[in-house]
Amino acid sequence: PAQGTLTAGETDTVTIAIKMQDLAGNEYQGLSVGGTFSIQLLATQLAAEEDSFGNDYDADAEFPKVVDSAASLAAAIAAGGEYVLTQDITGVNANTAITVPAGVDFTLDLNGHTISASANKTGNQELFLVKGNMTVKNGSIELFAENNQGWSSMATIFDVTSGGVLNLEGVTANVGGTDMNFIVHLNNWGSATLNVSDCDFTATYVAIRAFNSGYDMNTVTVE
Repeated sequence: PAQGTLTAGETDTVTIAIKMQDLAGNEYQGLSVGGTFSIQLLATQLAAEEDSFGNDYDADAEFPKVVDSAASLAAAIAAGGEYVLTQDITGVNANTAITVPAGVDFTLDLNGHTISASANKTGNQELFLVKGNMTVKNGSIELFAENNQGWSSMATIFDVTSGGVLNLEGVTANVGGTDMNFIVHLNNWGSATLNVSDCDFTATYVAIRAFNSGYDMNTVTVE
């Protein structure tokens, strides 16, 4: 990304070149690049600039950390922190769950974008395994199970385990492809917490499944 500092009255130009593949044939005729890329501008105020708020209110400002691929998503979740999705992510492999480790706080602003995943393994298919504290907001997530295992194994976008906390805000989620599927599954091996607000869930079986057994009671709040 282009970076730099501009003082009052200065300007800068960033050039973006879009090049057709050298071996491209007629399949590109009539197509458009519209909607296939995005531009994000981030800026803070220099100390030399001053307005009615003073000249230091941006002194400790931090640019948001971004996610733009399945690999960077997995790395971000492992590290924890707050991230913004800058583009749709497709083709995510859900055969191996992406784990939010215990003790890790992770927030992902989908920023209006979509994460699409599929799985074809035998056994439970989980996109995210939540052991820590995970917040997802403002976008869409979808999971399709290519291997229909009937009622022997599940497919779930979020699997929240003992001690895990999942917060979903303004999320549209879809899951399907196998008979037993969930948007969120809370297991019965210790207490887990789910908070849902302003979401739209579509599952061909059950959107939210919460096990409760003995003293290990899960907590679910939906608004």
